[in-house]
Amino acid sequence: MWKALSQVNGYALTLPLDASIRDDPSVNSASLVVATSAPTRRFTVCRWISMKHIASKTRAKTDLYWTIGLQHAAGGFASEICVAAIAVVPLPDNVSLKLGALAEPLAVAAHMIRISGFSKGQRALVLGAGPIGCALTLLLKEAGARCILVSEVTESRSAQASACGADEVVNPIISSSAVLDATMRLMAPGADVAFDACGIQTTFDEAFACTKLGGTIFNVAIHEKALQIDLNRLVLSEKRLLAGNAYTAEDFANVVRLLERRGSDIESFIAAVIPLENAVQGGFDELVNNKARHSKILIEVNGEEVNGEAS
Repeated sequence: MWKALSQVNGYALTLPLDASIRDDPSVNSASLVVATSAPTRRFTVCRWISMKHIASKTRAKTDLYWTIGLQHAAGGFASEICVAAIAVVPLPDNVSLKLGALAEPLAVAAHMIRISGFSKGQRALVLGAGPIGCALTLLLKEAGARCILVSEVTESRSAQASACGADEVVNPIISSSAVLDATMRLMAPGADVAFDACGIQTTFDEAFACTKLGGTIFNVAIHEKALQIDLNRLVLSEKRLLAGNAYTAEDFANVVRLLERRGSDIESFIAAVIPLENAVQGGFDELVNNKARHSKILIEVNGEEVNGEAS
């Protein structure tokens, strides 16, 4: 029996050291073969896999993505699951299952920063301090950002953003120009790159207004409603509008190394660990009804201990 800690989009698990990863060409994925009596090692599992990393083993010719769990018939809470071999990433000995479950949201942020063109010494604006926004802040600081301004409404998430390295956190509801005013005060003539991690018209407009001429507006969020975009403004300002989706194996590997170095700093992302039988009320309902209070809630799939560690 494998042990696991899961969040909605990613999970970590403990497998025996003699478990093997066996390619199955018929399904273009891999099987985990587990022997329960052997010593164990922790792993984390990518939910999205860039097809360009496994094209040599499949018939795929385009850079598409696979998903496990959310948006897929094989849910992340299933008793058995098949994943692509590239998706199974061993965790270092000092990285717990708790931290391993955070590799997925951190990898999202790492991917967005990498493909945005951000470079050391630049100034960044992050709109929204949810799990991805805080991960962006942490990783931008790690990458050498000269200044990071975060826009966030709630006090708890503002505090988390500050802990992740934000130079300043501004509440956008103070005034209609609060974010722009703070941007010009800290990083005139504007941010080199603005990351929209909220996904509403207001934050997109702020990202555009707060980015310097020739800067980058990077959309991270999934939008519930279509946005309005004035492309003439984009043309005249020569700003770049970019977006990203999930991550690659490279991003996941980089994040696992970060967890090994800074795990104690990152563990504060975890708001609670709850048993599987309380997943609906204490997990999903809690995030729906009290979203602003939490960053990440982890679910114990079985509640047993593996080598003294809750799994």
